[in-house]
This record gives sequence, structure tokens and C-alpha cells, in this order.
Amino acid sequence: MSDDSQADAMFEEDEQPPAKFMFMGQGEGGRPKWFSFPCPGSRGKTHPGARCMVPLSPQRNSNGATWEWNGDREKPTLSPSVNCHGCWHGFIREGESTPDVDGRG
Repeated sequence: MSDDSQADAMFEEDEQPPAKFMFMGQGEGGRPKWFSFPCPGSRGKTHPGARCMVPLSPQRNSNGATWEWNGDREKPTLSPSVNCHGCWHGFIREGESTPDVDGRG
């Protein structure tokens, strides 16, 4: 069973899983303020269904961090890498999550 099929199986037939990518808030020029995606490290762990959420530049989180976004809602790319809930560190590139296996930041 693929990861997507497993995720879909967690929901009742009349429910839909949350969107893979969600854009929230509205900044200057209609640009979203926040980006959210399912945490790849949460599958089968203590927080199944957890989502990562990062501020999109120029929005910043409480420690001042921000992420650049390529503007593509279907195949987003974020920079720099994302450290999600302390359980996954990796990259979002062209709509795909990739773990940081080489310690690149």
C-alpha cells in the first residue's frame, strides 16, 4: 500500500484527508502568510496526522525564521530546509518532501 493510500485509509468514506498543501492568511498582494503540509516524520508515530507550518517571507515566526516560496501552489519549493516538530528535517522541492539525509541545512 502506498503512503498516500495508507493516509487515505485513516478517514471514513465520507471524510476527505486534509489537503497535502495548505496556504493560509493573506499578505500583501494576496500572497499567503503561512504554508502547511503533512509532517513526513509523523507517519506511524505518536502524532499521526501532524502538520508542519512555516511562515512565508516576509512573515516570520516568533524566533524570526522565515521561508522563501517559489509561488507555485501545486508544486511548491521552500528554502531553507524545514525542521518539523523535531521529528523530521528535510526539504520541500517541486511539491515533494525529501529527508535531509546529508545534514544539509
